Amino acid sequence: MNGYVITIEGIDAAGHMAVLERLKSRFRGNFFFEEPWDGPKADEIRYLLKNSFCDGNEKRLTLKEVQKLFIVNCVAQWRRDIIPRLKRGEIGFSSRCFLSTLAYYKAGGGDWRWMFTENARKFGSLNFPRPELCIILTLPPEVAEQRLFESSRTLDAFKTQRDFQERLTAAYLTLADKEDAMGMRIIKVDATPSEEEVCNAVVAHIRSFMRARAKCLMTS
Repeated sequence: MNGYVITIEGIDAAGHMAVLERLKSRFRGNFFFEEPWDGPKADEIRYLLKNSFCDGNEKRLTLKEVQKLFIVNCVAQWRRDIIPRLKRGEIGFSSRCFLSTLAYYKAGGGDWRWMFTENARKFGSLNFPRPELCIILTLPPEVAEQRLFESSRTLDAFKTQRDFQERLTAAYLTLADKEDAMGMRIIKVDATPSEEEVCNAVVAHIRSFMRARAKCLMTS
């Protein structure tokens, strides 16, 4: 496939969705997608995230079970929407993708290597597609907590837990040091400045990556 995917990652409230929205005007002619919340298991996942992990709930589904459902959604999304466009040589921009799946699972106490293997098994003939560039927006958990508190969004059980955000931060930082194992370029960007400043930094990294990639293809 000549096309490739660039993804913007980060813990909750780091601003990955806002950055992705701003990128649409900077990189016109490309396609944009988000985490697959409209797949075959979408409604079930939403319900479980809002209810299954809450204290006092009789049914406490494990994080591994939730992630298995999420992978089903991912496979459906890539088969239906993404692979065909990559084959046509298009560039995709995503708010969270492969790395977030590993980070959330690791933050929940799981072994990211199991999630890596499970993704590969479920994607099968799709050859386990991964982004070529992953930009992680880094944010201190206490800042994320304040942003979430000030937000009017409805939060699931995970997002309201400071200790989970701290584990998620650690997970992202651990995975960021495993570029070779992940098979992608990983760059960290400080998400504490203004939204515009963060977006400008992200755009600079993306353009630098695109130039280097194009140069490499020309000389290969």
